[in-house]
Amino acid sequence: MPMLLGFSATHAKRSLYSFVCGALMLAAPEIASAQATRAATAAAPAATTAPPSAVILELATRYSAERYMGLWYKVGKTEIPSNELRTRERYEMLLRYDGAVRVIYTYYLPLSNQWKRVEDYMEPLDKNGSTFPSDHRIDPPVTFRINRFGNLLSVDYRTFAIDANYQWALVKGPGTGSYFVLSRSPTIPEPLRRALTQLAKRNYPDMGNLVWSSLEGEK
Repeated sequence: MPMLLGFSATHAKRSLYSFVCGALMLAAPEIASAQATRAATAAAPAATTAPPSAVILELATRYSAERYMGLWYKVGKTEIPSNELRTRERYEMLLRYDGAVRVIYTYYLPLSNQWKRVEDYMEPLDKNGSTFPSDHRIDPPVTFRINRFGNLLSVDYRTFAIDANYQWALVKGPGTGSYFVLSRSPTIPEPLRRALTQLAKRNYPDMGNLVWSSLEGEK
């Protein structure tokens, strides 16, 4: 009887050992597959964020005096000695009964802690240099001429591109190297800045670098 019990215990141990080995052999392919998947995932390069899509500029095909009126902020400009120290620049444009435009230009001088205000009247001109009534729409570009000292001095501002919704405008100012960007809001997002810079460079390759205003203190 003791020998029978010993035989039975040994046989049971061998059976259990065979069962465990068989289970490990069956599970080996699945374990190897999981390990290979983890290794491939770790070795794969991290997913990169897709670059932002380019801004598609929609330009106004006809100039409307009524839509051009209102408050504009100068959000970008080329730095030239006559305006590089001016900040918080804005233009308020009001349409007159005779078709001319009243312009109220305000800006801040941080060095002297002073606000300045300049008021002018300008007339819109077509491509041939002729004035036109405010209800007449023409193809851009539009030149706005300011006459001073009894028409002895003329200053021209050439608006060569306007947003289809009149939210921004690209302007060539008087003098060499004078360019600026007008916007209905104090600042514009970076993708739009890049798009407007490219558009301005295509029209005027000699344009210098545009310096953009910051949000702080511009409202």
